[in-house]
Amino acid sequence: MENFKLDQPIFIYDNVTDTYNDIRNGMFEVNLPVGVFNSRFSLRFKDNTLNVEQNTISDAIQINHIQNDNSLLIINKSLNTIVEKVILYTILGQPISNWKIENQDQQNIKIPIKNLRSGIYIVKLQTSNEEVSKKVIVLDK
Repeated sequence: MENFKLDQPIFIYDNVTDTYNDIRNGMFEVNLPVGVFNSRFSLRFKDNTLNVEQNTISDAIQINHIQNDNSLLIINKSLNTIVEKVILYTILGQPISNWKIENQDQQNIKIPIKNLRSGIYIVKLQTSNEEVSKKVIVLDK
């Protein structure tokens, strides 16, 4: 590359987990199942997790697993953000389920989930403004 500064940050961005991995300061390792992942990773030169606007929307949305009725509760405190779709992934990035959100109270979205083992999952929300991914811990009854 030409005109590239030696101290320029370089990140591998994971589109599924919405994480930036600094490869300038260390190795990046990920365990994936066998398959093709053409659009999961991209090379970035700026860590957008430092972007205040993105964090504001992300902070305005909470995702919790409600153990006693085996559901996901999405609390949306942003009046300007509409949750349009919810996608549930394993921690390895494998999609499990997805739900289109229509005609629901946007401040308290409840999604029934069944047959999930205890573990950590990634919930990706597609909103009217952006995509937000958060980790959620699911515990068996």
